Formats: sequence, structure tokens, C-alpha cells
Amino acid sequence: MSSTQELLTRSMAMKENLDPRGNKWGIGKVVGTALYHIDILEGNKQGQRPEKLRGKFTNPTLAQKAIESYLRDQWDMNDAQVQKNTRQQHKDKVTKE
Repeated sequence: MSSTQELLTRSMAMKENLDPRGNKWGIGKVVGTALYHIDILEGNKQGQRPEKLRGKFTNPTLAQKAIESYLRDQWDMNDAQVQKNTRQQHKDKVTKE
């Protein structure tokens, strides 16, 4: 996959609130209050919400900013792991030759 494809995939996923594992995050209204919460809309609903996404928010804009921050961190960690794996594969290939 080229760098352009990776950036396009990451960018598109983040616009849809998707993390690298395919979980789609969304904002919901807390029943009986004026507060909002974040939850998984699609994906592994058995998983726990990360600390960054727990709690209540006073408006959906703040909740969306929390989602964006979490997604940026997750995609950065994913990209770093992909780069590490690619370097290791290249190193292993060179060692075998």
C-alpha cells in the first residue's frame, strides 16, 4: 500500500469516526439530562471505552473533539507499528540474502 493510499484510508476513516480496529465511535444524549456521552456505534461493542472517551460532555462539539483526539492517537500508534513491521521485514529479507 502506498503512502497516499494509507493517508487516504486514515483520513477517510477519521472522518467516519473509525479507529484502526474498525470500531465506529459516536455521540449520544444521556437520557434525562442535557449531557452527551461517547460510545461504539459499530464494531466490538464488548470492548471497554478508553479513559479518554469516558465521562459526560456538555455539548456534542466537545465530545467530537475527544473522539478526534483518541482517533489521532490510535492511528498514530497503528502507523508506527506498521512502519516498525515494514522495517523488520526488510531487515529480515536483507539478512536472508
